[in-house]
Amino acid sequence: MLTGCFTVQDQRLYTFLCELADREQLYLEPSALAGFFGPIQLLSHHEGQNYLIKHNLQGKMNNAIHLVWGTGGNMVPEEVMEKYYQKGKKLIR
Repeated sequence: MLTGCFTVQDQRLYTFLCELADREQLYLEPSALAGFFGPIQLLSHHEGQNYLIKHNLQGKMNNAIHLVWGTGGNMVPEEVMEKYYQKGKKLIR
């Protein structure tokens, strides 16, 4: 069952990649990081707030667990992953 969806700009995926690598030493391909944007959308955008209200979730988010199925990354060549990482680093600055 699908109740909601969102889109993520590529630039955001590269920043997620860089931040995850720096904090957790975990390297995932950019598309695998799209799920990181879900909680941000829910909690900081008007559309996300409307979604929470519509589904009676506004008082339940403190106990919510958001899972990101982070597949991909180990098949990406090291030099390509480094380029992805550097793109993210540039965007964060």
